[in-house]
Amino acid sequence: IRRADGSVCHLCVYVAETRAQQERGLMFVTDLAGRDGMLFRFAVPGPEKFWMKDTVVPLTAVWFAPDGRFLERDEMVPCPAGAALKGSLDR
Repeated sequence: IRRADGSVCHLCVYVAETRAQQERGLMFVTDLAGRDGMLFRFAVPGPEKFWMKDTVVPLTAVWFAPDGRFLERDEMVPCPAGAALKGSLDR
């Protein structure tokens, strides 16, 4: 990732490219095994839904434009086991 000041931040991430990988995300993951997170690559830019069902670690969701510009970030908290889904994060 190239920061606004021109410096580069290197990350080691899981990549979710297929729909199945994107649907599972980091559900049930308790240890990222040294990785910094998960990158979701979508074929077409547009709104996507994210939820924290069965996700036990807090996550920071970050969105980038197709040209690589940073758009925004949201902090997402784990969803307790058995909790009803009360909504999702639309992006």
